Amino acid sequence: MTTESTPTRPDARHHAPALLTAAALALGLGLGCASGALTGPTYEEGDAGSEGDASTSGVAPGCPSSSCVIGTTICVGADEVQYCEAGNDGCGTFVLGETCVDGETCVDGICASGCVDQDGDRRGIGCEAGSDCDDADPERYTSAVELCDEKDNDCDGLMDEGQVCEADCSAEECTPGALNCVDSRQLSECRADPGTGCGRWSAPVTCEGACENNACQDPGCIDMDGDGRGEGCSFGPDCDDNDFNRFPNNPELCDGRNNDCDDQIDEDYPSLGEACSNGVGGCAEQGMVVCGPGGTTTVCNAVASNPGGTEVCGDRTDNDCDGQVDEGFGSVGQSCSEGVGACRNTGQIVCSGSSTTCSASAGRGSTEVCDGEDNDCDGRTDEDNICQRCVEDSHEDNDRSHLGTSLPRGSSLSAQLCGAGGTLDQDWYNLGRYSAGQTMTVDIEFNNPQASIHMEIYTSTFQAATGNQSSGHRISHTAPSTATYYLWVYGAANTVTGTSYTLRHR
Repeated sequence: MTTESTPTRPDARHHAPALLTAAALALGLGLGCASGALTGPTYEEGDAGSEGDASTSGVAPGCPSSSCVIGTTICVGADEVQYCEAGNDGCGTFVLGETCVDGETCVDGICASGCVDQDGDRRGIGCEAGSDCDDADPERYTSAVELCDEKDNDCDGLMDEGQVCEADCSAEECTPGALNCVDSRQLSECRADPGTGCGRWSAPVTCEGACENNACQDPGCIDMDGDGRGEGCSFGPDCDDNDFNRFPNNPELCDGRNNDCDDQIDEDYPSLGEACSNGVGGCAEQGMVVCGPGGTTTVCNAVASNPGGTEVCGDRTDNDCDGQVDEGFGSVGQSCSEGVGACRNTGQIVCSGSSTTCSASAGRGSTEVCDGEDNDCDGRTDEDNICQRCVEDSHEDNDRSHLGTSLPRGSSLSAQLCGAGGTLDQDWYNLGRYSAGQTMTVDIEFNNPQASIHMEIYTSTFQAATGNQSSGHRISHTAPSTATYYLWVYGAANTVTGTSYTLRHR
């Protein structure tokens, strides 16, 4: 025997929004457990139910029919609760309330854990026996046997299909309408059983004369239609001696005729003409109750449309007609990313027709350089030994102060620390002539997490200032005397060959 897990009562976090009164919470959202199943709020006609289906009954006056009933909650998918709140126009609109945590499922507008079975058929959300397409009817679930009861028992969008309303009369006693002499004076008639329409022998009647050739040989019987009834006949009088199927006490069939001659037609089938529907979700079609095959039952004449369609994400409609809304899209709202390396951008998973997609788009790559980044977005960083290919940079020969590359105020340039045999060169830059009291400022930017780059400022005769800089930092110095000043750039002990950097002379 299998045992369902007893669900956990949702805490206050899972109740309706603050706009609901305490009384409304007590009446509408109280939960109780019985037989290992969770029972949730019961929505009467006009209330908002689960699975994204909210009635427009109770919509504020003057609001469109698409408005929701303020204070109600619905489930969107299996893990999202939405609340109906008043918008700026005073009309109800659904807003995101909360997302159920792991182990919980949204049912009837609340997050709950464990087996959620509200009709006692041991099926529902989180139940071992499987899901339930109608948790308010214990006779409706996916694996149920279809019955002749004007219901879609097996939840396939069809009602009373498979000729279930046609009784199996293979073992019937006789064919309705047949007559049989029980003995020389008694005659029995085969009548249709009111429940199945199958033939059953009636109690015999005594003929006025002899019973021969399966008929009463009544000398005074006038029977024009051969049903054994008429003036002076053993079976009694006939209300319509021109119709074999109409006589008193004949079982009433659902066929649009007064079979039993009581001045009523199809009176044993009170649901005839009532409105009905076939299918669930977006497949539901409206119709009316009509007579079924054989005339012994009634069926709904509506035909479900497009059973088994594709579920569309985010439209709050049961497109595939399985009793669930927007199922299979639980990842919506989660973070995601597109692209790799420098092209990687983040976003959220959003609906895209019958599937989902990431809202982010990958960026465009650039030429790979030695900077510890995947510049060309191919999933590799500083590949192809790019950091080992630099022997001399484009500003060589600038490894002496008097050979320094010109870097006047207001200019910038990009360079690399190159070298051979594991030894880096040093780069010098001519900052120009500064008068005493003037301040010179140089920014350096580089992106190499393995090491830093040093900067120092010199005159032609002595060191003026030093700075051990990081990416985005600067060195500043006020000239003590009028002279030409130079910037010395060199790597640390663990700076790799080919490290790129950018200088900006303020």
